[in-house]
Amino acid sequence: MTKCSSDTFAERTDLGQDMSAVEIAQLAPRKGAVVFTMPRMRRERKAGEMPTQKTDKTAKDMKAVTDKIAGFPEPYAEIGIRLHDTIINAGPKLKPRLWYGMPGYATGRSTPVLVFFRCDDGVFTLGLSEKATVESEPDSTLRPCAWFLDEIDDATLKKVAELVRTATG
Repeated sequence: MTKCSSDTFAERTDLGQDMSAVEIAQLAPRKGAVVFTMPRMRRERKAGEMPTQKTDKTAKDMKAVTDKIAGFPEPYAEIGIRLHDTIINAGPKLKPRLWYGMPGYATGRSTPVLVFFRCDDGVFTLGLSEKATVESEPDSTLRPCAWFLDEIDDATLKKVAELVRTATG
């Protein structure tokens, strides 16, 4: 059997030209049939017809995090929304995902979380993981890593933005 383009394949079969490469791929393969080639897939991906797996996962992670934040009791839901926006703006390389069931932010899906926050039993905590770049406090070996919040203001958000920039440093 000779190779043929996906457009020619559609003509040689009863599938028709109106089916996309994704629809053809989802069909059960026919014995001895050439399904389709990469050029058509590339064209469709460029045209925006084929979602990329990476985009889907990133969007799922973002939705999971925002849904989790929306489920926090007040005033923690409002604090969570403002923290989320601040973390994303201060660390544009950070990607949100659920980490131990709560929002966490890392540079990639398979990299360690650097910044996170939790709402457990009426206690709201902002934290930096051990993988974050944080200097020890002066005259001590202690490294700052967690803070409790029960309200939020602009000065706090400014400090959080500085922490995020330092942690991702």
